[in-house]
Amino acid sequence: MPGETVTLPMSGRGETRAELITGDYTFSLRPQGTTGDYYGYTVTLTVSVTMPQTVDELRDTYRQKLADALAAYTEADYLADDWADIEATYQQALDAINAATDETAMQEAVAGFQAAANLVPTAAERLAAEQERILAELDQAYAAYDKADYTTEGWAELTAAYEQGRRGIASATSIADAQAAQQAAVSAMAAVAQKPADPGTEPDTIPATGDPAAIAALMGLGGSAMLAAGVVARKRG
Repeated sequence: MPGETVTLPMSGRGETRAELITGDYTFSLRPQGTTGDYYGYTVTLTVSVTMPQTVDELRDTYRQKLADALAAYTEADYLADDWADIEATYQQALDAINAATDETAMQEAVAGFQAAANLVPTAAERLAAEQERILAELDQAYAAYDKADYTTEGWAELTAAYEQGRRGIASATSIADAQAAQQAAVSAMAAVAQKPADPGTEPDTIPATGDPAAIAALMGLGGSAMLAAGVVARKRG
């Protein structure tokens, strides 16, 4: 009847052993207080019992979980130092599991390893970051040159070296290759000769000595003009 409590006896089935309790049970039900056979109701129950694990069993379980977590990362995807960091973090988590006496601590050890390992950049991520950094450095180096200091051919050569460096950095498959491309570009740009400086205009000043020859030379005078300048200078003296 609705609201009635029905007790399903399980004695004799080895209640202390989960593997013996688990199984299918069929019961014939009859209203309480009645006697005789009653065939109106039959129920089949499937019982599954999970017994609590011991601490050692828990440790085995979480050691396997930790190993599975490590297997999600591939050594070939990392630089040697970064992979060493992941392995060190794994060992710390394993030590924590071995020392733990409750499941919560073991769960935290596995989760902590995964969080830390996810922060370690892959080799591809390292390369991308380094490419971005040295491309910016090369851009700054190129910007420091003044086009006015070079002939048309010289500036074209310098620009070509810069652009080739950018292409080499962008296509590099290792940090070492990217750095080598940067250095080659910097050296090639520095090797381009500047155009000769313009002679400019000589300063329009009279030598302090008052030497007639020097004055004449400064003013571009020659011959008799130099002599005349000497006479004037003597008369002034």
